[in-house]
This record gives sequence, C-alpha cells and structure tokens, in this order.
Amino acid sequence: MKYLLVDFGASYLKTALYNKVSGEIGRETRLDSPFLHENTLSRQEVHDLLVSTIERYKSEIEAVVFCTILGGRWDGDTYSSWRLLERGDFRGCLISGFFKDSKDYHIHKHHGGESDELKPLGELLGKTIYSALGDTFCVIKSLDIQDDEYVVNMGTGSQVISTVGDGYHLDSHIPAGRAFLAFEEFFGSSFFAELNSITVKEVISSDLDINLNVFKQAVKYTGGGAISNIQENNFNQKNLLASVIRCWVLQYGEYFENPSKTKVRLAGGIPSKMPIVKDLFERYYDRSTTIDTSKKLPETIIGISKYINKYL
Repeated sequence: MKYLLVDFGASYLKTALYNKVSGEIGRETRLDSPFLHENTLSRQEVHDLLVSTIERYKSEIEAVVFCTILGGRWDGDTYSSWRLLERGDFRGCLISGFFKDSKDYHIHKHHGGESDELKPLGELLGKTIYSALGDTFCVIKSLDIQDDEYVVNMGTGSQVISTVGDGYHLDSHIPAGRAFLAFEEFFGSSFFAELNSITVKEVISSDLDINLNVFKQAVKYTGGGAISNIQENNFNQKNLLASVIRCWVLQYGEYFENPSKTKVRLAGGIPSKMPIVKDLFERYYDRSTTIDTSKKLPETIIGISKYINKYL
C-alpha cells in the first residue's frame, strides 16, 4: 500500500511517498508553510491547501497520514496557530479539527485525545485520511535514542529528549529558530549568513546577555526577551551575533543533569546548517557531540512511516 506522508509544520509543509511493502520513501518535497506568514487559516484555506497537496499525488496513493505541530486551536471556522495562544492553551489539532464533521472524527493521543493508534479520520479526494500525529513525537519515533545520550532537536522550536526507563523524557518550547526570526526582523535577510560567519572564538569571548524567550509559548517567557550587559565598547554587530549564539547554546545546560548520559546528538534543521554548534556543545558541556546526518529525510517523515508500520 502506498501512503502520502505530510508534515504540516510551522516553517515547511513537507511531503513524501511511502511504499509500505518495499519500505521505500521517495519524492520528498517541501514548500513554505503558510504559518511563516500567517497566524490564522480559514477552513476554506485549509481545504484548498490539503486538496492541492493531495492532488499532486492522487494517482499514486491510497491513503494519507499527517503530522502537525503541537498546539493551535479551532474557533469555529478559523484555526489559530500556537503563536497566538498562551502556553498551555493548546486545545486542538489542525487536521483533526478540519474533519470535525466526519463520522470518524477523533483526536490522536499526541494532540490530547485517547487513542494512540492510527485510525481513519475522514476522506478527501477519495483518499482515506488517518489520525493526525504530533510532529515532536514523530521526531522521537525516528531517532532511536540511546540510553547514554541526550538528543537536542533544533528547528523552529527545540526539544531535549532522553530515555527514562522504557519511555522518554521531553523538555520542550526551548527557544531556537523562532527566536532567531525576531533578530532577522532587525538585521534583515542577511542575518543567517552573518550568524554563520561567527567563529567559535568570537562566541566564547562574547559578553552580551540575551534572553531569547521572545514568544509567549517559550519555556521561560516572562513578558519578553532582553539584551543586557551593554557597555560603551561592546554593543556592536559582531558581539551581538556571537552573544545570540552563546546564550542560545548555554540555555540547554540545565537539561543535561544526568552524568551517565555522556553524549549529545544534535538533530533537526539548524545543526546541519550551523556546524559551529557542534564545537560549542563540546566545549561548553564536555560531552561527545555529533550532528545527526544519518538520515537524508526529515525526522518527521521517517517517524510517520514507523507509525504506519506499527499500526496499519
């Protein structure tokens, strides 16, 4: 059976074809997510986007499985993204809520429902849509986390994941890519290129203190971010960029409490684009650090395929 896998994320809408018989995942594509530019979507806008996504693969697939970012809420026919909500006020799933009038309507456990299986949710273009999964849980499913390591997932959002007994411990809502976007507003389109020009030495010698909790859902949000320790001779562009990186990397230290976990694996989109991060984690935390480059496909897409293998 062939499935369309869709990760409806905050930055990208990623798709791929999955052949369960052969185990092959192919035709991976990504488009900008509408949530890059909009914080709300109407039911009609969601309908049109889902239809256009499925239409491209219609003749090749028999069913579709989505994962979506955790959070957000439907109010009538308007979906508000997590950006508009207070942390803890997440009461809906984008895809599940779209099918609220379906006879098979349900919410997966990832989004606060009861079932942890994949079950029919509804139909679109004659294709069965299965339970919508949570993107963070799909990442966890894909990673094969070892007992001696912390996995730090860095994308639009960020999480620290580790094993605890037969389960997992997850710390989430840690500022990462979304916080960087606030600085891009200030620096302009050159921000990420300039960030990548900073050296390890410049990061270590930087001395501005930057609170990156600039959005309401951030784990330590208390009213907004801040820049402090500004002196008459240190408030320049290079020191600001280096300080952003330093304060971003140092915020993870409080989550590395178990001395038996001697390794750190960096996953997600940011580490592969910013190789300096690996060196900084090794210097600051004295743990063997690797960038997860074993997978050419997004972790979420791999995770969805593993849920299909288990439940369908």
